[in-house]
Amino acid sequence: MTIHSERSKRDREICWIGTPQRFTDTHLEMREITPAARFETKPGRHSLASITKIDFGGGYEAALAETARERGEV
Repeated sequence: MTIHSERSKRDREICWIGTPQRFTDTHLEMREITPAARFETKPGRHSLASITKIDFGGGYEAALAETARERGEV
């Protein structure tokens, strides 16, 4: 899953890729994967109000997940 926060100019090019771990009324906690296909040890916390777009099943995301699986990270 990829989340985007496109409200400010600075954040339009930034996205976070990972596996959702927990939802609350106001936040999403997601186990994020780095561009080097390594999962972060602590989940990232994102305000639901800041998320403007969610993508699923993209090629880049799938390649990161597959690389992480091959390394035994998943």
